[in-house]
Amino acid sequence: MALHLHGPDNSPRVGKFLLLSSLERKTTWRARRAKVKSDKILQKCHANCRTQIPVCSLAYKKTLQDINKKRSQIEEAHDKIKMKKDVLEKQRSTLGISTCMINTAHQNIGNEDECSKSQ
Repeated sequence: MALHLHGPDNSPRVGKFLLLSSLERKTTWRARRAKVKSDKILQKCHANCRTQIPVCSLAYKKTLQDINKKRSQIEEAHDKIKMKKDVLEKQRSTLGISTCMINTAHQNIGNEDECSKSQ
């Protein structure tokens, strides 16, 4: 498995890439692919504009609407992923605290410093 060590601005990307879930990687890949495809469609439309100006402007508006609709759907998917991630993080933190409290109560340590250190 090859990892890209540096981004376009020569900043390290390994950590950020590894932290993404597979669903997030697929979604960002789809977003990049959709943008490339939409840019190609718009370029093609502009090339046709030289001969058929009124027809092209209507087609351009329709194409642009479709592209904006897809982009908004992709953004909504990203927001859903982020919300799920936040909920999971909240559950993990809550679960971590309660587990620690249960462990200290069970062992009769009564030492909250160890509990806070483990977190």
